[in-house]
Amino acid sequence: MGLTSGINNHDALRLFELIKLAFRYTFKLDFQPSMWKYISTPTFRKMMSVLDESLEVAQRLLKETQDTLEKRRQAGEEINSNSMLQRMMKVDPKLATIMSLDTMFAGVDATSNLLSAVLLCLAKNPEKQGKLREELLNIMPTKDSPLNEETMKDMPYLRAVIKEALRTYPNGLGNFRVCPTDVTLSGYNVPKGSIVVLGSNALLQDNSLYSEAEKFLPERWLRDPETGKKTPFNAFSFLPFGFGPRMCIGKRLVDLEIETSVAKLIRNFQVEFNYDASRPFKTFFFMEPAIPFRFKFTDIEH
Repeated sequence: MGLTSGINNHDALRLFELIKLAFRYTFKLDFQPSMWKYISTPTFRKMMSVLDESLEVAQRLLKETQDTLEKRRQAGEEINSNSMLQRMMKVDPKLATIMSLDTMFAGVDATSNLLSAVLLCLAKNPEKQGKLREELLNIMPTKDSPLNEETMKDMPYLRAVIKEALRTYPNGLGNFRVCPTDVTLSGYNVPKGSIVVLGSNALLQDNSLYSEAEKFLPERWLRDPETGKKTPFNAFSFLPFGFGPRMCIGKRLVDLEIETSVAKLIRNFQVEFNYDASRPFKTFFFMEPAIPFRFKFTDIEH
């Protein structure tokens, strides 16, 4: 969207605030006892107000982006017309607004929380941070080395670090699905229409599924250097962004932002966290910080 005014863009900051409020109200309406389906409760009215304002802000940001692009075109600049946003705006401006909002709702909190989790894991495991930095220095020998599609192809340890951080600190309660038909799960008959919850928090800390589950071991996601084989996992024990048609729409956005952010930060800084981190997150609708993340960043000389 049009975040052209940088970090001081009032609409962008307000949209972030609205997204947090929406998740808070969603938890109260759909996870806690509520009569909103039968009467208009105060929380329901607040939720509707948040969604209405979110739409208004998104429309302003999109118009700002379109106006800026048009000015650049008139000035003779070459504009990337292949971006997803530009293509959607040509097809249907309303669709572009909805998709942009969905992506922001799905990606803002997920990205910031996951970035905090990755940095915390690396700060508490300096040997893993050092190993990651070795990989990054090969790809980015200087501080201003570019990151692009080509240079980011070969980053197995970076991606293993991110996956292990997601295992250590899951980004949500789990996956929720409504059974479309009667089904038998592990001997239990589950009738059509039942809500089934896959509790990631429990599965990802289960030593029967992940050896030494209490340890931060990115290597568990990599191929053994001697045998060339990966440690076998049950694929459905690790679904941080869901699965199938209902997979989180923000997954690719989060992947891109986290990979580039972590790569740049760890390439250029030694990260430390010199405070108690025994309970850094709390589970709400999604994972939320339970402590202030006061990281210490020390510049890497080379």
